[in-house]
Amino acid sequence: MGYKQIDQNMTFAEVSLLKSMEHNRSLKRLEKINQVINWSKVGEILLAHYTLSGPVVRAPTPILR
Repeated sequence: MGYKQIDQNMTFAEVSLLKSMEHNRSLKRLEKINQVINWSKVGEILLAHYTLSGPVVRAPTPILR
C-alpha cells in the first residue's frame, strides 16, 4: 500500500488558510499538547492491547507551517 508523497508546494487551500492558522488558538494548543505527549509510549500501550491485522505502513506526517 502506498501513500501520497508530500511536496513542498503550497496548495490554494493552504495559502487561503495560512493567515487564519497563524492566529488559531486551538491549533497552537494542540501543537503544545503534541509536544508534551510521549507518542512512542502511547503506541506501546496500544500495541499491548490491540493486534495488528497486516503490515504496518507509516502514514505521512502532516506539514504544519
